[in-house]
Amino acid sequence: MGQAAFRRTMWALAPAIAAFVVYAATFSASFVYDDELLIRTNGWVTDASALPQLAFKPLLASPPAGTTNYYRPLVVVLYNVTWQSFGGRPLAFHLLNVLVHMLNATLVFQLIRRVTGAQNATAVGAALLFAVHPLNTEVVAWASGLPELTYTAFGLSALVLHILAWSWKDGPARRWNVAAWALFTLACLSKETALVVVPLVVLLELWLRPGCTPEARMRWRAAGRGAVPYLVAVALFLAARTAVLGGFVPRGAHQLLTPGDAVLNAPWLLVQYLKAMLFPSPLLVEHIVPLVTSVADPRFLLAALLAAAGTTAILRLSRQRPDLAFAASLAIVPLLPALYLPALGRVPFAERYAYLGVVGMCWLVVGGADALLRRGPVSAPRWVLPALVGALAIVASARTVVRGGDWHDDGSLGRATLRGEPHASIGYMLLGSWHVREGRKDD
Repeated sequence: MGQAAFRRTMWALAPAIAAFVVYAATFSASFVYDDELLIRTNGWVTDASALPQLAFKPLLASPPAGTTNYYRPLVVVLYNVTWQSFGGRPLAFHLLNVLVHMLNATLVFQLIRRVTGAQNATAVGAALLFAVHPLNTEVVAWASGLPELTYTAFGLSALVLHILAWSWKDGPARRWNVAAWALFTLACLSKETALVVVPLVVLLELWLRPGCTPEARMRWRAAGRGAVPYLVAVALFLAARTAVLGGFVPRGAHQLLTPGDAVLNAPWLLVQYLKAMLFPSPLLVEHIVPLVTSVADPRFLLAALLAAAGTTAILRLSRQRPDLAFAASLAIVPLLPALYLPALGRVPFAERYAYLGVVGMCWLVVGGADALLRRGPVSAPRWVLPALVGALAIVASARTVVRGGDWHDDGSLGRATLRGEPHASIGYMLLGSWHVREGRKDD
């Protein structure tokens, strides 16, 4: 391998290496939070004989409320295999999470490099920031965050292969496309929100496919044809999910909020997620979010105005910088399922829902900074962008390492939660259960 090739390889591996470094301390962590329900006492995970049946089972063997709205067979299979292979040790589950996060950081690099061509600085910088972004800590440091990690891994892989198929014709192109469809199906079997990959494919076809016709109607037709196989996979997944759960929404599932509540709160929640991506503080297991109850609420009016302005800006950007328009869409589209309150129950805002969206935000920030630095008659020196990304990565890494320590056990997580949000009931529950297990009932 020549020196130039070695240097390119090391830059490509840099995001994965950074991800390993900032999360290495989580290997000593225990099972925390809902790991007891989702992993340690879940019969589908701990029983080796259940493995052949898991494609036809819901996420939980014994849901506390008697019903579950989750069908994630691939995740349960991974849990089961990990449990049987390593005797149910928390280390194995934390290692699995970190490895998948390292893979995702590498896939972010590959996706951006294939979209932007030779702009490796943007690809490396965005992937590096994603690898160490503090908002991802909940997903990576929590053993039960695997659904977000795996659906993102398969979803990003599908997008990369979909783009790769553009460089081929006939048989080879079909083979790449079939591989992309298969990976998308695996993403759906990891978590239901993988369905957001379909609109992302449509946007890729509309904005970034080489040689697409300038006529809007023809572009939409071509994009629709490209999305059809993914829609077929969606239909098959939803049919399987309905058959296993006994209905699209299982009998007995209780909805605390209405679609009207979702409409009123969606703009404000979207703004909160985007703010958390840019300024990830505070980081909490349970965010107390007062809900919007009226269209006259200033939060609704302001957020709706910002959403309209943002949509207009993305559409305008798609004509000049379709890569950055796609990055902005990648930051927003994965959040849309998390804005439908009736499906979320008592938690209207959770950091884990932003995991894939952080990819788009990091891409938009680094790509936008690169565009601004190159703008004008005299561009900035080449070292400015790497220096800026490096400074952000150092600050983000320090915050991520500290936050990862909060997820060491229920005691540390409970204390950290109560420091950040004294009204969070989950903080008292985590700390209380930890004291009981440690034999400190008086505390």
